[in-house]
Amino acid sequence: SYLKLKSMLMPYTYTIAHEAIDGKPMIRAMFLDYPNDYTLGSATQYQFMYGPYFLVAPVYQDTKADEQGNDVRHGIYLPEGKWVDYYNGDVYAGGRIINLSSVAAPIAIPYQSFYSAAKAAINSLTLALRNEVRPFGIQVCAVQPGDIRTGFTAARKKSHAGSHIYKSLDHAVAVMEHDEQNGMAPEAVAKVILKAANAKKCWALYTVGAQYKLFTLINKLLPATTVNWLVGKIYR
Repeated sequence: SYLKLKSMLMPYTYTIAHEAIDGKPMIRAMFLDYPNDYTLGSATQYQFMYGPYFLVAPVYQDTKADEQGNDVRHGIYLPEGKWVDYYNGDVYAGGRIINLSSVAAPIAIPYQSFYSAAKAAINSLTLALRNEVRPFGIQVCAVQPGDIRTGFTAARKKSHAGSHIYKSLDHAVAVMEHDEQNGMAPEAVAKVILKAANAKKCWALYTVGAQYKLFTLINKLLPATTVNWLVGKIYR
């Protein structure tokens, strides 16, 4: 695999070596080709350009491998444009930050106050960051799914402490778990993330699932007090 890659890159290597005589070095920091406040900091210190068209992001620490046993590294900065994964041919849009939020961000859930607050913070971060990095050609969005059918429900560690005071606690948790177990497949969320990644201009917020799109619409149309009362009725 290594020798094949080396052979395939030989013409490219000779070209950038010739250009390096009077121009930029063959191996260079990101900020030499893409100077902005982000690349001029330490965020891209573990990736570099090999010539003008080849971005290298080494796996420099232990990571969680994928199903094929390949090491996976996240958090790679891709400049604006289309970037092709050399090994599998997948195409990624550069200049894009996608945060994972939740419908619990606009519609706070009882007994999930910390979770709802954390996801609401992600939405605020997304909206603020969109304006901050727009001058650098970077787009930012957040994907907010509803209930997803995964192993998350079975892995949850529950505590019934306080249920004698909060009478609706056990019922609320039961409702949450029922909705999770009957939620959408993870693939539905993955499709929306892929859509956001490849869109020419991404939306600020993507809601996943028809019923959750309806819920967020109702949340916008009705007074906050009314929506909060309706949510409380569901989990009471």
